[in-house]
Amino acid sequence: MLDPQVAAFYGDRLNTVPTEYPSVEQMRQSADETFHDKIHRVPIQQSIDEEIATEGGSIPLRIYLPCEDTKCRPLLLYFHGGGFIMHNIQSHDDLCRRLAQLCDCVVVSVGYRLAPEAPWPACMQDGYAALLWAAENAARFGADPHQISVGGDSAGASISAVLCLMARDRKGPKIHRALLCYGSFGAVADEDSASVAAFGCGGYVLPKKMMDHCMSFYLPQEKSLQNDPYLFPAKATDLSALPQTFVITAACDPLRDDGEAYAAMLRSAGNDVTLLRAEGLMHGFLLYWYRFDAAQKVLLQIRDFLQR
Repeated sequence: MLDPQVAAFYGDRLNTVPTEYPSVEQMRQSADETFHDKIHRVPIQQSIDEEIATEGGSIPLRIYLPCEDTKCRPLLLYFHGGGFIMHNIQSHDDLCRRLAQLCDCVVVSVGYRLAPEAPWPACMQDGYAALLWAAENAARFGADPHQISVGGDSAGASISAVLCLMARDRKGPKIHRALLCYGSFGAVADEDSASVAAFGCGGYVLPKKMMDHCMSFYLPQEKSLQNDPYLFPAKATDLSALPQTFVITAACDPLRDDGEAYAAMLRSAGNDVTLLRAEGLMHGFLLYWYRFDAAQKVLLQIRDFLQR
């Protein structure tokens, strides 16, 4: 059952199922009009914009410093959601400000390349470049290079999960913790997922048709590559020796079962895993953290995990 605040906010939109989807450009424009960095609900000491070099040229970063105190803080490398095709640093500005303030950590938001201009593995390449940059530059911003966590929502959670594999396989940089919020990991096929059946027909923010639409721009055309663990981390033959991980799913999200199955796989491989199913919430709820009391409670649990 949906949280009353969530049901009231979405209203009639819960009963509206589009028959076709707009172009990527139109979706991006709509998202940018809804989520942007001109709201500034959360005061912090400073945000700093930088660019770093990657295999594809350069990408932007935004560094959030919580307050003037220069004590050595943890660093959270954050990857925004958006189905690998939309959203950006600006769309998640308020959320990253809140995470920096609430968790008392330096947050680095990564503007990775998007499909269809840059399909997989571009975002993973950019993510690993950002991880290398964070390890080398953490001290510049009063952060501890030995306490770098990765995290993200939706597509950003998938990127974060892959980075944990990459860092392990490439012998660094060491990732301290991983925060995976309602991501897609390849642990459960759509046709075998009860949550896709229950919530993927429309009316719950992320219909299966929308998921397929986004993934059609992102996935490699070669079918054999779709079992690559750096695309879907649940395809890895070895999931051992990964960081402490906090997996968050939304009860009314088609991706719920996939996230929970991936958490079980990580735990079975001997990892320290915390799983939270956010009751009454839908996919994407973190972007509405300031509207939903239930989402604010999830942020408090994220704080507790990062400060454990």
